[in-house]
Amino acid sequence: MFGSSASLGVGVIARNHEGICLAWRLRRFDDSVDPALAECLAATEAISLAIREDWQEVILEGDCRIVINRLSSCAADNSYIGGNCGGCSLLDESCS
Repeated sequence: MFGSSASLGVGVIARNHEGICLAWRLRRFDDSVDPALAECLAATEAISLAIREDWQEVILEGDCRIVINRLSSCAADNSYIGGNCGGCSLLDESCS
């Protein structure tokens, strides 16, 4: 069904405080990556969606502790996760 190609898909659903879907986004990447990096790519897509929609307050949810900790920290991170999610914390005004 999927063939032998290595690819990854991430999905993002944005809901308001009542749980109503406001927007969604799907993206396919032509690489196979580990689960932590996949979660990081999904968080990046969510932030990109929030910027496009001009939302001023956003709550991200995820189940990968490494990514959540990275996104919650303003500290420099030279790991492969930090290199891919590092720009996300730059969007947080408290990190400037």
